[in-house]
Amino acid sequence: DGGYCVMRDGWADADNFMIVDAGEVGGLSGGHGHADTLSIVVSIDGRPLLIDSGTYTYHESQELRDYFRSTSAHNTLEIDGISSSEPGSAFGWRTRAGARIERWIGTDRFDYFEGSHDGYMRLESPAVHTRSILFLKGDYWIIRDVVETDGEHAYSLNFHFDPRVATTIGDDGTSIGGDGHRIYTFGDNGNWEQKESWVSTNHGNRVNAPLMRFVSQGIGKQEFWTF
Repeated sequence: DGGYCVMRDGWADADNFMIVDAGEVGGLSGGHGHADTLSIVVSIDGRPLLIDSGTYTYHESQELRDYFRSTSAHNTLEIDGISSSEPGSAFGWRTRAGARIERWIGTDRFDYFEGSHDGYMRLESPAVHTRSILFLKGDYWIIRDVVETDGEHAYSLNFHFDPRVATTIGDDGTSIGGDGHRIYTFGDNGNWEQKESWVSTNHGNRVNAPLMRFVSQGIGKQEFWTF
């Protein structure tokens, strides 16, 4: 009901977990919301792998306030380098993406999520992002990101890793590695970029953390597959 879908294959210390955010951009006026629509957080073998960047600050820096609540600071698809929800004041928004859960199936063997949002309909060439995720419990996740649009856009699939994870780009150019696990992403004209970002686990403190981005550019409908 709150828009969060939880995928988990058990409650033991070494089990696997993903949460998908298809909720509102904050309650009421959205003051504490982030532009994190359809973002994910993942733990594998009981250890954090893909994480939320946190909040860090409210008033000390408008630039850092906006960064930590931006789409680029979360594990989801960013279009044309702008956020799915456009920030305004420190506790306000100019626009807020509307998310919708299209389908949710939870079984003993697998979980399936499908959701979409309209945050990029405000672009000169409007775009709708739909994310589908299949979790075969104890095995792997498959993520499908589809963008319905007629125009040309730049895309960035963002993956923020836990600061304790050492990340690398695979020799095949289609995968990234971290903490003994690999992520493969496929999309037209795409390639991986290795960056450095921030994570804040409590107010006023931040540390560097690895950011891996699968970037591409294309005209019309786009599709990305991540394993």
